Amino acid sequence: DFDRALRSSLQERTSRLVACLVNEDWAQADECAIGLLGLGQGLTPSGDDFLVGLLVALNLPQSPASAACRIGASIAQAAPRLTNAISVAALRHAARGRVRHGIAQWCSALVGGTEPEWHSGLQRVLAIGSSSGTDIAVGVLAGMKVSLECRR
Repeated sequence: DFDRALRSSLQERTSRLVACLVNEDWAQADECAIGLLGLGQGLTPSGDDFLVGLLVALNLPQSPASAACRIGASIAQAAPRLTNAISVAALRHAARGRVRHGIAQWCSALVGGTEPEWHSGLQRVLAIGSSSGTDIAVGVLAGMKVSLECRR
């Protein structure tokens, strides 16, 4: 029951955050993002990992959603009081578009690579931690969705 409730809460909060970013509702986006900090189990909670993926996608060069990067500052400021030191460091770097090499490679492949590059990059990301890679990948895809919606 706990795991089901946690997954439901994560899905609801991440969907709301994406909607706020697409609608450029920056105050609500900040609130939604901060509400994800520390949410979940593990060394780096799922909410934190999602935000890492989201931030790196929003920070991609020439992203149509670059205005949404502003949530990175709010996340970095709130993180020390809401999550652990490992997540704080990852989030601060992601707010500036810096992540592990494998994550950056996958993002580059998504933007300008081939299908085999997407697949192999995704496999490397999914291999991170017990669930971190999956949460990061979901965050990256959410950031890509925001970028696609901003193009319209």
